Order: sequence, then C-alpha cells, then structure tokens
Amino acid sequence: MKYAILATFSGLLMLSSCSKNDALTPQVANTVSVANVPQIVLSSMSKNFPSATQTTWTQTAPTAYMASFSQGNARKTATFQNNGVFLKTGDVIDPAILPTAITDYLKANYAGYAIVQADVKKDASGLVKGYEALITVGTAQYELEFDAAGKFTKLETPNGHDQGTGIAESTLLAAITSYLKANYVSYTFKEAESRMANGVLSGYKVEIVQNNTQYHLNFDVAGAFVSVNTGGKGDSEGKGSADSDNNHNDTVIAQKDLPASVTAYLDATYKGYAFVSAVVEKDKVGVITGYEVKFTLIAKNYEAEFDASGKLLKLD
Repeated sequence: MKYAILATFSGLLMLSSCSKNDALTPQVANTVSVANVPQIVLSSMSKNFPSATQTTWTQTAPTAYMASFSQGNARKTATFQNNGVFLKTGDVIDPAILPTAITDYLKANYAGYAIVQADVKKDASGLVKGYEALITVGTAQYELEFDAAGKFTKLETPNGHDQGTGIAESTLLAAITSYLKANYVSYTFKEAESRMANGVLSGYKVEIVQNNTQYHLNFDVAGAFVSVNTGGKGDSEGKGSADSDNNHNDTVIAQKDLPASVTAYLDATYKGYAFVSAVVEKDKVGVITGYEVKFTLIAKNYEAEFDASGKLLKLD
C-alpha cells in the first residue's frame, strides 16, 4: 500500500516499473502550478467537482490539463480541454494492480517505460469499464487507454504525434538495407526510426545523404519502399522517383471522394473527428499513389497519409 499512498498524496510522482514484482522508485514528474492553469479550466473543475480537495495539475498535452484530487475517500483524476470542456474522469490506482495484459503490452511496446499514473474507469454501478496509464519513455510522454480486459484501445501523445523509436543502422531490416544499396550508391546513413499508428507498428522512416542531397525514405512494416522526401521539403514522391520533386501531382478532393477504406478507418479509429481537407496524390502519368487527409479531434490537428489502396502509412 506504500505506493497507493504515494499516488494518493502525490498523484504526480513517476513510478518507474519494469514488472509488477520490481521495486517502484518514485521520481518527481513535471507539474504545472494552479496559476498556470487557464481560469476557464479551473472554473470547469469547480463546477464538475465542487467537493474536490488537495488538487494538483499536470498539462498532459498542449491543449489538455489533468487534475489529480481527493474526493471522499478516493483519489481521482479529471481531464479538461484548455477551453474548459470536461473530457473524462477516473480513479487513481496503484500501478502494481494493473491487469497483466496491460503491463505485458507496455513492456512489449515501450521498452524502458516509467508509469507516471494509473487510473481505472468505472460506470455508475462500479463496474470497471477500462484503464488508463500515463507513462514516459525518455522525454516522451504517452497516455494509453485500455478496455476492462486490459486490451489496448487508444494512444495519445503530448504533441499529437505517434512516432515510434530510433533504430540503429545495423538493425535495419535486410529489405531496407538492400533497397538503399541498390538505389543510393555510396549513401551516408543519418538516422532511422519506427513509425507507429495507435500503438501499432506501421512502418519505418530512414534518413540518408547522397551527393549532398538529404533523403527521407518511408518503408512499410516488411521493409518495402513506400515513398521518399528530398531536401526536407516534405514533398512525397512515388516509388522509383528519388531524384525529382516534380514527379507527383496533388489534387484537392472532397470528403465524399475519399476511398471507402479511408473513411472507414477514420470513422472506426477517430470517432467524432472533424474533416478539414484532403488531397489525392498521383504520379506524373496520373496514377494514384496515395491520399492525405487533415482532420481535428478534441482540439488536436492531425494529418494522415494513406497508400493508393487506402491503407494507413503514417499519422502526424
């Protein structure tokens, strides 16, 4: 119960954990003073939880604040948008009692993670509806949600991105290395990282330099080439077009003109999202190579890229 007490009265201590049986070492996590919380958020907190005491605050995203407070005999959390909209609440729990499925998922997908706080979500009758874990990996902070059985359902990051982890050149997939050697003779490797979408590996990004030109190449989960950007300009090129920024043609399209697979993915993964704009990408002969969709969800801006079949490639 030592750690439950720590969670109750600190709430914002970082509990470093590799497994349920390991010792938990408390470390101070980043907090914000009440003076730095928007007044509209404080007013919403008072309106929704008038009996709250011992309240402390964390800014969990550029547009979201989380209050950790006592109510009755329980320690709770409540999250608000920076415009005062109340988003969700939960009961703070000892991370050691999280379902094994959750800790297994964290260990498999976030090596070296540290749990900042864990919450359980319940309905009015007290039945568990799900769990939430606020974790850090290095300097990155992640907010993950799980269902009542401990199955992963959603991931949020402070900047809205979902990037993955750095990869050494020596551990690149053989297919990626072979492609680079075949298409970029005498290139210089700069860096590489995995790409994630909602906690699931979606591909790889590799940065190289050849003849004083910088290339950002995207590969799928099997290491097959997908696209390349040059010179940091952010212009995606189709397969086999590594040396020209004029090999593609973007056309603005309406939401109704998106492939059914793209619409279905957005509807299922980002319920309640607001469509902003979309473009269809074509190569120089007019063949569709992919789609880009911009949308918003809970005051966050997103840009999703899909291949020609409507399969998600990356999310920014």
